[in-house]
Amino acid sequence: MSVKDNKCDGHPVYIQAGVEDGTYPQGYVWLNTKHYNNLGCHGGYASWDSYIKNWHLPIRDLIFRVCVDDWGSDTCKVAY
Repeated sequence: MSVKDNKCDGHPVYIQAGVEDGTYPQGYVWLNTKHYNNLGCHGGYASWDSYIKNWHLPIRDLIFRVCVDDWGSDTCKVAY
């Protein structure tokens, strides 16, 4: 997957993966790693092909969110 800063507003963007393995009553758990695009607004897309490392349980479902690291809580869109 890849992410790009289209607004050019100075706020970094990132992708974060979430997993659902049946052990958490709240459902999905967002992984700690946020994959940032630090290339700036004219730097193009930043891509990653490895999101989940060291997860020791069978994964039932996987989701991603693309976020803007803006003031306060981040603004995110989730893809199921």
